[in-house]
Amino acid sequence: REQLQAGTYDLGYVRYVLTTVSAQAKTGQVKKKGGAVFKALTEGYLLEEYQQTLQAPAQGKRTSSTTRDHQRKKLTEELEDARKSLAFVQTADCYTAENRPGAIVEVEAKMAKLAAQLHQLSS
Repeated sequence: REQLQAGTYDLGYVRYVLTTVSAQAKTGQVKKKGGAVFKALTEGYLLEEYQQTLQAPAQGKRTSSTTRDHQRKKLTEELEDARKSLAFVQTADCYTAENRPGAIVEVEAKMAKLAAQLHQLSS
């Protein structure tokens, strides 16, 4: 939570970590998913890789329709997660009048970024 509030990374990174660690656990690369997720979130060892995935669609590379469909699906899922996060931030008791506005701005910014990436991918 502290790293999210500090702007070290966004909610999309948390989803990326969960997805990546789950995939690594399925292939046997990770034995303790909880520990791997904790380490990735506290040390940010997947952050650079995550940021590269965000920039890939924005660079305008030509991709196959299968890859674009996969990217579109992933971005759509992330956008839906962000919408759920926004609803949570707006209603959860753990957010106060002091920290809720910042969290809302962060989630809305992430949603705008995802929507722009989806639009660019569809172009």
